[in-house]
Amino acid sequence: MAELFVLYLHLLAALYAFTQRWQERGLREGILAVLLVGMVFLLVWTLSGALVRLLIAQPKLTPWLTRDGLGLLLPLPLELWLFRALFLRPSAPPHTQPMAAPSASAPTVPNEHGEQHST
Repeated sequence: MAELFVLYLHLLAALYAFTQRWQERGLREGILAVLLVGMVFLLVWTLSGALVRLLIAQPKLTPWLTRDGLGLLLPLPLELWLFRALFLRPSAPPHTQPMAAPSASAPTVPNEHGEQHST
C-alpha cells in the first residue's frame, strides 16, 4: 500500500516536472525532467531499500507497510526538498538581448518620404 502511494507521488511529480519544463523551455527539457525524476526515484529506492534490508529482518512490518515500502518512505523528505528546489522555484524570465543600435556601416534604404533608414 505504501509502495503504491509513493509510486503515484513520483508519477505526479514526473508529470508536473515535464509539463513545467515543456511549457517553459520545450520538449527536450520536459523529457530531461522526467528522466531526472525517474533516475532519482530509482537510485534512492535502491540505496534506501538495501539499507532497510540490512537493518530490518522481517519482510512485512504491518499489513500495509513492508520493508520495500519503508525503503521508499524514508527518503521521501529528501526527495520532496530536491523536487521543490528544482521544479517549484519561481521561473526566471527568458533571456532577451537588447536590440543593438544600427552601426554606421549598415546599409540604408530610403523610405516613402525619401529619408534614409538603416535596414
